[in-house]
Amino acid sequence: MPSNQLSDLYNASCEVPFAQMAAEHDQCKQRWEQHHIHHTIAFLGSSRLTETNDQGGKSIHWYQSARYLAHQLALWTQTLPESIRPYIVTGGGSGIMEAVNRGASEAGALSIGLVKQSPADPNLINAYCTREVSMIFHSLSLRKFWLLVKARALVFFPGGFGTLDELFNVCSLIQTNDLPPLPIILFGSDFWNRAISLDTLMEQHCISAHERSLFRLMDDADAVVEALKTALIPVLKNK
Repeated sequence: MPSNQLSDLYNASCEVPFAQMAAEHDQCKQRWEQHHIHHTIAFLGSSRLTETNDQGGKSIHWYQSARYLAHQLALWTQTLPESIRPYIVTGGGSGIMEAVNRGASEAGALSIGLVKQSPADPNLINAYCTREVSMIFHSLSLRKFWLLVKARALVFFPGGFGTLDELFNVCSLIQTNDLPPLPIILFGSDFWNRAISLDTLMEQHCISAHERSLFRLMDDADAVVEALKTALIPVLKNK
């Protein structure tokens, strides 16, 4: 890579001043503490899978499933004591993120969105996010941190590079013991089996059987809700 391109890459990586990152970190921390947000369930998925743009695929099905799943899950979380109640958090954008925030909001729960600011579109945050507990970050790494730091479970819907980046980042953190093992649901088994060949990774000894078992592929929203209830109750009570 030419030296001028390396210089541009370095400058781009440092475009968010540390003082601004620290201020945004403290602001998010303060907002969550004020609303007693100590646990979250993070949802990730494509911004392109909308309610209307099916493009011959299953976009509408996945959008509706995400909305329904989040709604049912939010109804359950509101029956829990506030001290152990998990709140639903997304990347705050459109598509699957909008569907999840919409479902949680329609259930009457706080609906958190954590957005990466974009000069091209400063109004990225979707209309279903609770603004008092949501954030627009200038730093992508800081956004990733807050998506995971309180997460007690993760649900991944079909998505592209951003979703895959988050998924593999979580797996790497668990692999290196920087993140404790937690429930990871991959919703839409047909998509995930084609997008990631976990069996191939095992056959080539790139991951272990234990690492393969980090994921649970599921297709039924009600079954996901029940699975998360079973997995989360003992975890939350021990926190």
